[in-house]
Amino acid sequence: MAVYKKGSKGSGVKDLQKKLNKNKAKPKVEEDGAFGGGTETAVKAFQKSKKLKADGIAGPNTLAALNGKAPADEKSKSEDKGGKSSSGGGKPAKWTHPDYQNMAKKELKDYDSLNREIAKTLGKAPGTIDEAKECESIRKDWDKEFFAWKRLVRELTVKHGQFKSLEKADPSQASSVCKQVDKKVSTERKHFKKLESLEKDWGRASKNLAKVI
Repeated sequence: MAVYKKGSKGSGVKDLQKKLNKNKAKPKVEEDGAFGGGTETAVKAFQKSKKLKADGIAGPNTLAALNGKAPADEKSKSEDKGGKSSSGGGKPAKWTHPDYQNMAKKELKDYDSLNREIAKTLGKAPGTIDEAKECESIRKDWDKEFFAWKRLVRELTVKHGQFKSLEKADPSQASSVCKQVDKKVSTERKHFKKLESLEKDWGRASKNLAKVI
């Protein structure tokens, strides 16, 4: 059975907070999944009411009492025993994706560099020739796909932050976040592939343009 204490986070803590409120915690505990001072105070008050050691740690005895059962260990009233540490246990979660924030910085630098190159190349060419029109078309497509990609990476960066905050506190929730990222990347992979394709198209088109200006 898990042991929850100050600093723990996750779905297990949220369930604990709900049970404290059902047991008429005063003041009412915020059900946010974060074991802070308010939750600790409510746990101590509940423990006192059940003649348990009021250490503010919700372990087997306190959780059993919250569920209306006898303490798991009648001989020991201390909660800082047994169970899984922290807030939810389970196998350590592993992030299986790149650091999207650093990736975004690099890609933005490459994007700016390519944009300067495009502007310089098109500035030398009459806009009416076919080669210049093709380059301009690629530039517009590039902008569209890049900003779609940038929006996606921003979402993934937020998810990475959520993962890191849950990695030790609640591995099961952290793994769930990673699965959400797997699904998002799988469905939005087209933006990554499209940008790679457009970069190749630009390389070809700019060479063709260079031949006629």
